[in-house]
Amino acid sequence: MNLKNKNALITGAANRIGKEIAIRLSELGLNIAIHYNTSESNANKTLIAVKKNNVNASIIQSNLSNEKNCLDLINEAEQNIGKISILINNASTFKKNTIENTTSKEIEEDLYVNMIAPFILSKSIFDKDSNGKIINISDWRTARTNRFSYGVSKASIFGLTKSLSLSMAPNYQVNEIALGAILPPADAPNRKTEKINLGPIGRTAKIEEVTSCIEMLLKNDFITGERIFDDGGRHVF
Repeated sequence: MNLKNKNALITGAANRIGKEIAIRLSELGLNIAIHYNTSESNANKTLIAVKKNNVNASIIQSNLSNEKNCLDLINEAEQNIGKISILINNASTFKKNTIENTTSKEIEEDLYVNMIAPFILSKSIFDKDSNGKIINISDWRTARTNRFSYGVSKASIFGLTKSLSLSMAPNYQVNEIALGAILPPADAPNRKTEKINLGPIGRTAKIEEVTSCIEMLLKNDFITGERIFDDGGRHVF
């Protein structure tokens, strides 16, 4: 896909990896819809950084916990920057819980934001007569005892990725990037990595090692239904 002047919606783009993805895609000439939930100030900072690259961009607030909000997000994004052909499903919950204290409500909440919302957004941009790209951002490790409902919901994303890739073919390519250690968790910003097994590469990822993977998938029109582990080989162990 020629990316120049294409329109992309990036969920969870106010902070962290989402912000870096938005900035990099704007450098490639894409117009950017920057979604955020509660971080309006940071979303505006991302907007300023994106607009430095002379592209069309806007910020849109939405809580992705119900269908109406998801549909409204797509509608507003397309009103602001035009028809969305590239969707990066990056927004995510990250609750701390264990099997002992996880409730079914928490499972439902995490499944909605992490899997159902990406489904609704993907379905909403699908147009059989157009071309598009969808990239789901997930985690190298989904079985987590200390983030139980998060892990369950993230595990479901690969099933969504594969099903979307079949259902939206041949004009849309749908892939997934499972990230390893890049930044400290948002709820533990001072966490050190010395005691973490970082896999064969033995270090955390650089931001450009994530954004370059996204760029490759956007430019490649043949890869679909894949989960790429951008984790320094941690999943091999």
